[in-house]
Amino acid sequence: MSLVFRQDSLEKAIAALAAAGGSDAAEAKLVAENLVMANLSGHDSHGIGMMPRYVEALLEGGLHANRKPEVKLDAGALLVLDGRAGYGQSIGREATSMAIARAKQHGTAIVALGNSHHLGRIGHWAEMAVAEGLVSMHFVNVRSFVRVAHNKRAKVPLGWLIDDQGNPSDDPRWAWCRRWARCCASASTRVMAWRWPASCSAAR
Repeated sequence: MSLVFRQDSLEKAIAALAAAGGSDAAEAKLVAENLVMANLSGHDSHGIGMMPRYVEALLEGGLHANRKPEVKLDAGALLVLDGRAGYGQSIGREATSMAIARAKQHGTAIVALGNSHHLGRIGHWAEMAVAEGLVSMHFVNVRSFVRVAHNKRAKVPLGWLIDDQGNPSDDPRWAWCRRWARCCASASTRVMAWRWPASCSAAR
């Protein structure tokens, strides 16, 4: 059986969840509209299905409401920002707005953003730039691709993940055991390595 929801009703429900987690009204609205629009754009992997994970992250301390990006390096056309574990919907919006302003000022801009929570559908930020008459390119880590593969019960390319024994694996489950302790990512090799407590070994 399929269920059909009205866009405005769904946005209100998601906004209420974000507000319950501490977001002010503006941030709650941003989160809700971004997630619902992802679904409406055909990107269900980045839509309202993310909200349970957001709630978990709030409870775990990996996500914080009402955070603003912190500038770590300002070199004119080059900006390095710390997302301070804030909602990607608000952090990403501010980072993109800053990138747009710098590109208009200098003719080009490079903005590096780290330590943000899930940024949602990346195309949303490109659309912001296009609306201002600009072209943007975005580079992200592999985690979102791994989550999509996990949801589809598909494999990932060898070289992206290793298991708890350090062996290459094409099984996306290794990236999504909820009891993971620590993650390190190598952007140069596109490999995610996870350090596991013993209880996670049973997930194989």
